[in-house]
Amino acid sequence: MTFSHYRALSLSCLGKRTIKTGIEKKQQLKGSAMPTPAKTIENYFDAIRRKDADAWVACFADDAVAFDPAHTPARRGQDAHRAFFEGVAGQFSELNFQPGEPFVCGNRAAVNFTAQCRARNGRQAEVQGIDVFHFDDNGNIAQLEGYWDPAPLFIAAGA
Repeated sequence: MTFSHYRALSLSCLGKRTIKTGIEKKQQLKGSAMPTPAKTIENYFDAIRRKDADAWVACFADDAVAFDPAHTPARRGQDAHRAFFEGVAGQFSELNFQPGEPFVCGNRAAVNFTAQCRARNGRQAEVQGIDVFHFDDNGNIAQLEGYWDPAPLFIAAGA
């Protein structure tokens, strides 16, 4: 790869700051209302805070794969994502996930998060982590890798 190729790639990683991502350019050309990676990330964390399984699953492509946490077996498809979400969310009265600024690079993004959670038994837990997203051409999550330790949540929930 030449220097100009690397420069073009690095400029595309500026994402929403100064240069539109490939997904955003396609949306502008088509005039569609497809979500941008940044908007999908916003919707993803908002759905967690509201404990809204439908809204959360809607962030994923039909055939999306998630490694969440990253060292666990792959979770594939919307039924599996829904079961995961409902299983976790059902143990907590509050899931206050707060994302940091997303770093969007083309059809990928990484975002750090902090979460303060209250289990149904009243115990609290805090976790931090980084989610790495890969988006399809429609702006939906095609793959997710979550880098965090869920142990504090399990301990608080008594699991």
